[in-house]
Amino acid sequence: MDRQNNRVLRFDGAASLATGANASGVIGQSNFLSNSSGASANQFSANPFSLAIDSSDNLWVADSGSNRVLEFTASNSYVSGSSASVVLGQSNFTSTSGGFAADKFAGPVGLAFDALDNLYVADSVNNRVVFFNAASLTQSSSSASLVLGQSSFSTNSANTTQAGLNNPTGVSTSPDGYLFVADQNNNRVLSFATLTGTPVLQVPSVIKVKAGKTKTFKITVYNQGAGPDAFTMTAFVASNISKNGQAKFLYQGTDITAQIKSGAYVTPQIAASGSLVIDMQVKAKLSAKGSKVKFNVGAVSSFASGSSAQINSQIQFQKASN
Repeated sequence: MDRQNNRVLRFDGAASLATGANASGVIGQSNFLSNSSGASANQFSANPFSLAIDSSDNLWVADSGSNRVLEFTASNSYVSGSSASVVLGQSNFTSTSGGFAADKFAGPVGLAFDALDNLYVADSVNNRVVFFNAASLTQSSSSASLVLGQSSFSTNSANTTQAGLNNPTGVSTSPDGYLFVADQNNNRVLSFATLTGTPVLQVPSVIKVKAGKTKTFKITVYNQGAGPDAFTMTAFVASNISKNGQAKFLYQGTDITAQIKSGAYVTPQIAASGSLVIDMQVKAKLSAKGSKVKFNVGAVSSFASGSSAQINSQIQFQKASN
């Protein structure tokens, strides 16, 4: 990215080039001798800011001064003077107005793709990062489907909160499903989960406990989503359990009964395709008689709204053996 010359330079076989080697191609200018700026399909405004390459080898450039992001497809081999094939943030290749609607930018500076080829744009003046689904990137003027740093696409205020941003300038993704944002004016870097989890629960359908005995059963929490996640767990046990015994919940030996019954227990992070086990310990009174107690367990993703699971089971208290 040669910002002051309003261009992007291509160096073929860069790893084997000697010091001082010439560039092989130029984008944003018709030749290596010009450095003019402009708003067109084959020019950048003053100081194009950053670039990123998707999995199909297409080049994306944040043309900050024109409040747009341009795509140059790999099929044209990035020859000198190539024209962009897609523009985001503008309705055409000659407009430059800024805004904060879902299809607008104000000073986009940072670009990053995740493992699914979704695009994240650090929209600095709007104090936000916007997300474009991979499927929407084939058409110009596409709208972003998600915004971070703002509560909606109708605000752009700066904030210093867990959910707020103040002039974000850089974005980067990691293979394990996180987006990192350089929140420049807040002097910090924030991480957001991009590939989230999906909880799946496994509990015995019937738990049988004899009077005077204590038995421990396993509640297995699986993460079948694409990325790591922590799940908020809840457990409801019918109040009639007190007539025959009690139940408590343990994770790695620590009693979490109060938290899980109030819906405040959050599991440690579980990797995609990973799992963890919570023990349910049921103690029956000596006087316990044949009766049934209903209970259920729920899990909700910390990162993905609406991603949840619930499972029902039953405790059966049995008379002591003669």
